[in-house]
Amino acid sequence: METFASSQSQALGSLLLGGYETGHNVGLVFFAFHLLILGYLVFRSGYIPTVFGVLVFISGLGYLVDSVGTLLFPQLAGVFEVIGFTTVIGGVPLMFWLLIKGVRDKPSG
Repeated sequence: METFASSQSQALGSLLLGGYETGHNVGLVFFAFHLLILGYLVFRSGYIPTVFGVLVFISGLGYLVDSVGTLLFPQLAGVFEVIGFTTVIGGVPLMFWLLIKGVRDKPSG
């Protein structure tokens, strides 16, 4: 005995995947605000070069535009993926800087 017909199962799966994608984009909005705050703090700290703060801030803006744009205009999601490319320019250099060089003992200034 089948609970759902094949077409109903496919429709339910599609609905659940769409809900997951929407929830993921909402989570990315919060992550974008995290990156904006982190970029500002890195910029102001003096323990890490200010260029990394600017790059992380730009990365946060990229995440914000990508996730909010995809939520508001899902038919243009491909356009926002191009904007989403900016998301890697902040996190990757900061990660390598922290792994290789680390933070300064005293803030520059």
